Amino acid sequence: MLTKHVSTGQRMSRFPITITQSSNNTQAYSRLQRPNLASGVPIATTGSVADRIDGFFNPAAFTTAAAGAFGNAPRALDVCSPAPQKSWDLGLLKNTDIFESLKAQFRVEAINAFNTPIFRLTHTSFGSSTFGRITSQANFARTIQLSVRLMW
Repeated sequence: MLTKHVSTGQRMSRFPITITQSSNNTQAYSRLQRPNLASGVPIATTGSVADRIDGFFNPAAFTTAAAGAFGNAPRALDVCSPAPQKSWDLGLLKNTDIFESLKAQFRVEAINAFNTPIFRLTHTSFGSSTFGRITSQANFARTIQLSVRLMW
């Protein structure tokens, strides 16, 4: 008997993104200061997440806030984190009778079977060298495991 088990991974939600400035020029409140937004310049770049790994934001859309002034960028931008993606886990199993009282179950399981990356959030500190870049992924690469289960 051959059965097939297919399950999808947990679906992740999108989150609004907050941009901060790498240097605090206000000398007040907390260490987080927002930059200024340039008018008429789009914040987000276009294309798939894979196309925008090195440029999720348009750096020309931001300028450093002047000393002693707060930036005019909103707390949460209209741009959201990378789109939700699915990770597929697949499993195949076969039950076999070895003796009357001994059975074996052979299993093959693939975690992230299609090797789909799920990207972490972009770096959101304006002025840093990694601003707007996605530098890591949130899931593991494909893993395949084989197992035998003996039941008596």
